[in-house]
Amino acid sequence: MNGPDALGVLSSTSFVVERSRSVRIDRQALAAWAAEAAPGLRPPAWDGQRHFAAKDEADTAMYILVQDALNFCFWGDPPWEVSYDVTVHRGYWGLTAALRRALDVGCPLLDPAYLENITLVDLEFILRGRGRLPLMRERLE
Repeated sequence: MNGPDALGVLSSTSFVVERSRSVRIDRQALAAWAAEAAPGLRPPAWDGQRHFAAKDEADTAMYILVQDALNFCFWGDPPWEVSYDVTVHRGYWGLTAALRRALDVGCPLLDPAYLENITLVDLEFILRGRGRLPLMRERLE
């Protein structure tokens, strides 16, 4: 994946961007704002209690990639919940708890070869909890 549009974002959105009438990006204003705001912006501290953090930065980055790929749509009735470290977590924090739980028992979630071949059964086991997490097939994709 190299090049300015390796993921196809620019090409897949160009139709809408080129035809937009009411919304435009003022690049000069954006650049001025960024130059003014950037010195005061700091990333938040990493919550090592709830997020996975490896000694190897590449593994931490891979964890973030996996987590971000799965981080959507937590609606359900009853709400999906995950118990981890004697605490019940819902939604986004349920996802982080489920991933931490899987990593704690040796699940190879940070191995691209494992992720390439992961099955729906595997993913459902990793994300198991009380209630049903919606859109499991979409998460698998």
